[in-house]
Amino acid sequence: MFRFSKFLGIISWSAGGSVVTLACMPLLTRIYELAGFGLLGVVQAAASVIAPFVTGRYEQALLLGRGDRMMKGLLWLCVLILFLTGLTLFLFASIYANLDGGIGDYAYFVPAFALAIALYSLTEKCFLRFGLENWIGRQSFLRGTAASIFPLIGWYIFSKDSRWLLALTLAGNAFPVIVSYFVLR
Repeated sequence: MFRFSKFLGIISWSAGGSVVTLACMPLLTRIYELAGFGLLGVVQAAASVIAPFVTGRYEQALLLGRGDRMMKGLLWLCVLILFLTGLTLFLFASIYANLDGGIGDYAYFVPAFALAIALYSLTEKCFLRFGLENWIGRQSFLRGTAASIFPLIGWYIFSKDSRWLLALTLAGNAFPVIVSYFVLR
């Protein structure tokens, strides 16, 4: 049954994460080089195209599972496909990184971002399956906040290099998946 209050909760959490991201952008654009943001956009776009292939989109079937045993089997199938395709993507990234010296240095980030996107989608479907719709908005808030706060903290600790921008944004995208694991336990 659809509840308007759940809908508002999801929207408000998601909007809060977007507001934090927008508030951090002026600081991030002054700290890191603009080329790093262009590279981040290319990596995220490539990962977004690859991400549906990483899980085979089997996570959609989690919502249709008739029992807990069937759902657990589908979940393990998704995880197995995710890691097998992830290993394959890392193999191709290592081959590409050895061929090209320019953007090839950043080729390892594409499969890592694709895995983070696929795991995020997988946990989202698990929340829906277990009736934890309110956590979808919180997960979106964590993703938006961590993906913008982690690079700010990293600049202070590490350096202004584009690799750190990519690595810490990736860590920010993976952070809600780690939190979701403990929620779903």
